[in-house]
Amino acid sequence: MNNPDVVVIGAGAAGISAAQTLLELGLNVLVVEAENHIGGRCWTDMETFGVPYDVGAHWLHFGDNNFYVPYGQKMGFDIYPDSRNVHLFENSREIDCGFSSISNSRSLYEAAIGDAASQGLDTSIAEATEHISDPNKKTIEFILGPWVMGKEASEISVIDHETGADGADWFCREGFGTLVAHYGSTLPISLDTNVTAIDWSGTSVKIETNRGIVRTRVVILTVSTGVLAKENIRFQPQLSTEKQESFHGISMGCYEHVVLQFSDGDFFEEFDSYIVRKANEQDDGIGALINIRGSGLTFCDIGGNRGRDLIDQGEAACIDYAINELTRILGSEVKKGFVKGASSSWLTHPRTEGSYAGANPGAAHLRSVLRNSVGERIFFAGEACHPSLWATVAGAHTSGHQVAIEAEKIMTKRI
Repeated sequence: MNNPDVVVIGAGAAGISAAQTLLELGLNVLVVEAENHIGGRCWTDMETFGVPYDVGAHWLHFGDNNFYVPYGQKMGFDIYPDSRNVHLFENSREIDCGFSSISNSRSLYEAAIGDAASQGLDTSIAEATEHISDPNKKTIEFILGPWVMGKEASEISVIDHETGADGADWFCREGFGTLVAHYGSTLPISLDTNVTAIDWSGTSVKIETNRGIVRTRVVILTVSTGVLAKENIRFQPQLSTEKQESFHGISMGCYEHVVLQFSDGDFFEEFDSYIVRKANEQDDGIGALINIRGSGLTFCDIGGNRGRDLIDQGEAACIDYAINELTRILGSEVKKGFVKGASSSWLTHPRTEGSYAGANPGAAHLRSVLRNSVGERIFFAGEACHPSLWATVAGAHTSGHQVAIEAEKIMTKRI
């Protein structure tokens, strides 16, 4: 805790990337992390099921632009592509050709969203597509909303949606959290260190923590917008009104893994395949990733309003919901093979206050405000700050790296 050049707050993907970059640039760095482990929302639990269970981030999105794909391969991790093998169901009946059967419907939606965005109308996906009459309407809204962004279609900015990148996904057999922790394993990190206040009124920055006060030249803040919106960290002087608005405008969604373990790893003939049940006026859709890595674990992911309701009811309700939904699709054998389950709860976690961030309708412009430094002493990094790789570990890593370079240039300029 000896007055380093830079203090990085948060040892998630962005904080780890920023710290590694700063060290390579020859600066003295301290990373402070409130949890007792590193990785942030990318964390692999090895104890609950005896096999790797990614409680948070699981997909290595945008493989062509994801640092962790070549890094994992170089370090000997088992990194392999997502085959995107999708089974689409209407109740218990599988529909031929999977996602391709609803591709025309999705194209209609994407065209309407793109049209609204091109006109500069930062409305919601729901409003931009309300004129569309299509039998797959509810299913597309489920896919674009709760299953991808953890929000309802009425809560997602069309301009923000249009800025998002696209690309192939990959998996790490040992767990994505294991991979991220490996990259950050040699960093100078103070765990169980909770930051309560940042005073930038003087020539240096004073950081108050439960383990004492640290003074530094520059702070890189990588906590979630949910934590910032809750004002869990006090700033002196207070941040500008527009800056504070960015914490609320780029808001956290609710996307949770409900994971089920089955007694026989071969309960499902395939592994890393998707099951999607179509939504309709009466029922929400559901998406599942079955037999992850052939381990017998299956994710039944919940998001949006349904996710919020289930999280409010507790873990047991989440597990019951997932079992019942899979049973509706695949039959009673699901319950016979079930061993135990668990559920993430990033929505109620005080270190995150949600899963990942997306712009509210009318707030897409606030992403750039969120990225801006304050007084050239407080810098912001994380998945919410990246202009196109938001909501991903790839975006968090890139954001941390870029901000570290920016901070070093400013510090050099001062000298």
